[in-house]
Amino acid sequence: MLPTDYFPAELTAEAYKGAFALSLFLGSINDFDALLPMIPPSVRDVLGCEQVMLLTPGRRPNTLAIASVADGINVRSFDTQDITIDVIPDADPFRFWERQQPATLDPAILAGDAGPAAASLMRSIFTILPPREAYSAPAGANGKLYGVLVAQDGTGRIDPQRGDVLTLLARTVGVALANADRYQRSEQERRHRAEEMEIMAQIDRELSDSIQLDDVFAITLDWAIRYSRAHGAYLSLFDETSRSLRPVASLGYKHPPESLLAASEEDNIPLRAALNNRAENVASLHGSPDGSSNGSIMCSHMSVPVTREERVIAVISVESRRADAFSDAHLQFITNLSARAGTAIDNARLYANEVREREKTTSILREIADVVIVVGLDERILLINDSAVNVLCLPADQSCIGRRFAEAFADTPLLGLYQRAVTGGSKSYETISLSEDRTFAASVAHQPDIGWIVTMRDLTELRRADQIKNDFMSVLSHDLKQPVSVVRGYVELLEMRNPVLDERSRYYIAMIFQSLDNMSKLIEDLLDLARLDTGAELMRTQVNLAQLMTNVRDWIRPAAEAKSMRLVIPSGENLPALIGDPNRLTQIFVNLVHNAVKYTPAGGQVEMAIASEGEDMVRFAIRDSGIGIGPEDLKAVFERFYRVRRPETQNVEGSGLGLALVKRLVELHRGRIDVESLLGEGTTFFVTLPAWSD
Repeated sequence: MLPTDYFPAELTAEAYKGAFALSLFLGSINDFDALLPMIPPSVRDVLGCEQVMLLTPGRRPNTLAIASVADGINVRSFDTQDITIDVIPDADPFRFWERQQPATLDPAILAGDAGPAAASLMRSIFTILPPREAYSAPAGANGKLYGVLVAQDGTGRIDPQRGDVLTLLARTVGVALANADRYQRSEQERRHRAEEMEIMAQIDRELSDSIQLDDVFAITLDWAIRYSRAHGAYLSLFDETSRSLRPVASLGYKHPPESLLAASEEDNIPLRAALNNRAENVASLHGSPDGSSNGSIMCSHMSVPVTREERVIAVISVESRRADAFSDAHLQFITNLSARAGTAIDNARLYANEVREREKTTSILREIADVVIVVGLDERILLINDSAVNVLCLPADQSCIGRRFAEAFADTPLLGLYQRAVTGGSKSYETISLSEDRTFAASVAHQPDIGWIVTMRDLTELRRADQIKNDFMSVLSHDLKQPVSVVRGYVELLEMRNPVLDERSRYYIAMIFQSLDNMSKLIEDLLDLARLDTGAELMRTQVNLAQLMTNVRDWIRPAAEAKSMRLVIPSGENLPALIGDPNRLTQIFVNLVHNAVKYTPAGGQVEMAIASEGEDMVRFAIRDSGIGIGPEDLKAVFERFYRVRRPETQNVEGSGLGLALVKRLVELHRGRIDVESLLGEGTTFFVTLPAWSD
């Protein structure tokens, strides 16, 4: 802190005004070097004197330098190497202002009383300024002096009042110099950090693109030498079991890496760094008991351990022919480099191990008929079996191994499936066609310890068989319609020809009509499933949710009223519209609500709840108070022709196709369906469908 009497007790308003203006002007200049020549003329103008000189610390320790001088209308700037005032043996270059107080400089007095250092100071100052009395004031801030202002006037000595003004201006200059110095240091630090971050980013890119150990070693040593300006560098792998080092790569040496160190000697610098997991920087090898690590002319040495998960796996060593060649900045850089090298070395070693394991399994996978492709965690292909080579028309020389999946399969349908799986982080399935007559079921599954496994199973023959089945079902269903219609017609004719029938006969005819209705419903469901399985296109239009719910309510109300049930179906207002086929969406909800009514005892309740899910989906919940579904049946309710076989359901008519048809329609609308149920507590079906987006 500056003394409390640093500023005079009384100054004119003009003095404070000038100091304030000077503060604003100098405070706008952040560049320290640009600020120095601006100070003397600015102070001269405010003070109204003839000459003003600025002294600053010299480049060498314990020296002062003349930075700039404002003389009349001229401003002279000096290189600090040109005129440096040597004040040695005094430790403080500002010795004459050691109490941070202003002082009068007189060449005739100070040169004779203050010793050689003062004589040197006076001689240097009055070489530039005329040899007459001058007034000086230290420019400091926060307890530190950044310079000294020296003022002179040709009309005579500077009077005490102007001396007080100079003291005030010096304080202002000190603050400006402190701010500029702090700004310049922060800018230098920022630039240094930015350059180092850019270098580290470049190292990361180079190491991430290298999976071979030799490449990782070469990149690591190249950057170690390049940044530290060493004359040689080598990398050694550390074996925890034998507590020894094995040199594996070097740069800058004539001899092979094995000759660079004696791995069994614990006083060896690299080995000591590995055993202690601590970097060592030896300024002079020839003055160290360890001696030169390779018997060469190297003078300084630095070894930094490379760790992986707190375990030393290698050591990076750099050497220079200069003594004390490596600074703390070099040590920090190579420490950061070693962290990245540790990851790259570990990955490269793991990759090498995986390659060996892959070779063991290749013979097994070669005989598998399905396509199998294994992609590593780095998205590079680890393995492709012969079936994949044949089906995908890949090069037989396995040149795809090691390439990125996106590059190798850029022009195939597999790329989109793979990218969706990687983005979603889960298993993806898709049916893809590689040609007009070949179809495959492709899947991409994530394996945490491996990466991604891509498989393809040929569905061509299964598709052909499925098509034959669908064609058969379509023809069969169509052909069944005619006899059903004929039977219905003759029964109606029989009823018309015999208007007076006894009660038993009317019962028989009612049973025939009910069986015909069930048969017609079964045929329609079979035809519907056949059409959907063969790829029938659905409309994709905007569907008003309120109108949809009205249609469902009108369809189901008679059945619910017949069983005296409470039916709650909301209007769907204030909810987004759906996107899809209006008739098919009605079919979905009519089937689900009708099922709920059908399996709920008389007097029960069926209700539907609707809510938005996110920004682009609508979720429906259809709940009933019916008999419920047991755990053993719950997992199979969406299978075709599956029906729950329980005493309570013996009298409930159904084909077992309704829920299978609903599930297929929901999937075609790109939605999903789920079910929850407990025996005796009812069932809830959940349907999520995409909302319409403008």
